[in-house]
Amino acid sequence: MSECDEEQKTQHHRGPGNGFGPVQDEEIIYFAVFEQTPVDGGKLALDSFDSKSMKRDGQSVSRASFTTRAVFDQDVVKAGANPKGEIKGVSSALVQKVRSLQSPIKLNASEVSVRSFCVLDHVLPGDYDSHATICFGERTTSHGAVVLSQGQIKSIRQAARLELADAFGPIRPIDDVEFAEDNI
Repeated sequence: MSECDEEQKTQHHRGPGNGFGPVQDEEIIYFAVFEQTPVDGGKLALDSFDSKSMKRDGQSVSRASFTTRAVFDQDVVKAGANPKGEIKGVSSALVQKVRSLQSPIKLNASEVSVRSFCVLDHVLPGDYDSHATICFGERTTSHGAVVLSQGQIKSIRQAARLELADAFGPIRPIDDVEFAEDNI
């Protein structure tokens, strides 16, 4: 079993054949940065990504190739209505780079690495079709599931979120972001 089997399937609330299909490695994803998003200067920080959301439903991101500026403004920014405050910018990452992040896990006499994150085509009711999520990878190896304490999981996920922040580029003003054409 793969660490991220869900990546191979469209997870659209209207079912297969809707949306844009599984997120591909060569895609760029956008992370919206709001007034209340923790940042480190002009870059994302460890706490830019909400650990509780990532465990539950995943961290929302936009698929650059399929997200128009109009969709981004209406469904992500929600001018004046977003509880996170006004939009401050956008950070982007190559999906392959996010998927390549590994978390080392110490076992009794050895150490294994597992995928830190999965990037899914995950569209729930109320989401827009180019919505995707980043969620924590499953802790599996060729020998099966890895059993860890809550303290170990918290420590591993904290280190992984820091690497995820580094995988994203600098925060750019929204007007400097290249969105998809309106005719997709």
